[in-house]
Amino acid sequence: MSERTIFEAARHGDCTRLQQLLDDGKDLDVRDSNGRTALSWAAEGENMEVVRWLLAKKVDVNVKDSKGRTALFWAVKERGRAIGAVKERRRATGPFRAAGAGFGSRVEPADETVGELLLRDNRTIVDSTDNDGRTALLWAVEKGDLVIVEELLKREDVNVNIKDNNGRTALSRAAEGENMEVVRWLLAKKVDVNAKDSKGRTALFWAVKETGRATWSFRAAGAGFGSGVEPRADGAVMGRRKGGLGNGGRTA
Repeated sequence: MSERTIFEAARHGDCTRLQQLLDDGKDLDVRDSNGRTALSWAAEGENMEVVRWLLAKKVDVNVKDSKGRTALFWAVKERGRAIGAVKERRRATGPFRAAGAGFGSRVEPADETVGELLLRDNRTIVDSTDNDGRTALLWAVEKGDLVIVEELLKREDVNVNIKDNNGRTALSRAAEGENMEVVRWLLAKKVDVNAKDSKGRTALFWAVKETGRATWSFRAAGAGFGSGVEPRADGAVMGRRKGGLGNGGRTA
């Protein structure tokens, strides 16, 4: 019986097999060749029953794989796929009006998600970073997952201003993705609206670069562009120096 059976059992939601392996003295925190654990595989597979069982056995919730990702990362990543599908569907068919869908991040088959379950375990380190410097919050924001963003923001230990390896913040990612509900949540948490990325760009820059729709919401919060750009009275964007924005929001 190989240890890989543990990962297969977790992936397929087989708690009975996992219990057998535990009774045989198997380590539930053992890692595969990519550094992933049973909890990581169960989280990606959205196997709620297995995740609950593993958490009850006090497995290590913060184990990182070879890419620096914990089980929480995989839970957020998997939900992001479903949310992405909804967004594609909305772009193809017009505004999506299914009951409960709204923003797109509320479409879920169960009352509780794996990500929420992991976040409610106070052992989970919410600001754990992967090899790209991203946290679960940055992942959730990029995926447009308001459910997980809300749950993350309930945690007092979450750093809403943390930057990835490119200097991008959660607000910057939300602005680029036109995720207005996420932007409002983050602004309510008093994020640093003027934080600059590695290229000197703020969240307002990304909002204007994409569509310009969020410009005045950011300005009302006291945000600056960070790249020498200011809006004209007619809503266009003018560059104040070389390398800024001009021509209605296109890069120079």
